[in-house]
Amino acid sequence: MYGKQKQPCFFVLIFDKNNLGQKLRNVDNKLKILNLARNKISVIHGLDSLSCLNELDLQGNLIDEIKGLDTLTNLKELYLEGNFIRYITNLHNQTQLSKLELDENPLPIELIEELRNNPQKGSELSKKTR
Repeated sequence: MYGKQKQPCFFVLIFDKNNLGQKLRNVDNKLKILNLARNKISVIHGLDSLSCLNELDLQGNLIDEIKGLDTLTNLKELYLEGNFIRYITNLHNQTQLSKLELDENPLPIELIEELRNNPQKGSELSKKTR
């Protein structure tokens, strides 16, 4: 009872609408789902240890570039709606990614049309534009 207490292991962590900015630290590396929607985040970083992460929700933030996800190789779903992203880049390590939500971003219409006509093109575009 008086010894070192074991910290809880979370599989889902939701911090929606908390204005975290860039302050997220010391998150359990066994985490599967992380929701950081609407937190005024401008740069994706500090997620390197979350190698088990399957789902990341960053919608409604201030992100203008997709980066900081290189070590998230188990990521299957990525939600980036309502940010300021203009190009799809830096997703070459996300080979498990099956869902990428980019609604309400200032993406060029040509890119949107290309992805709509050929959904598999997303991974190729990521490799070309990095």
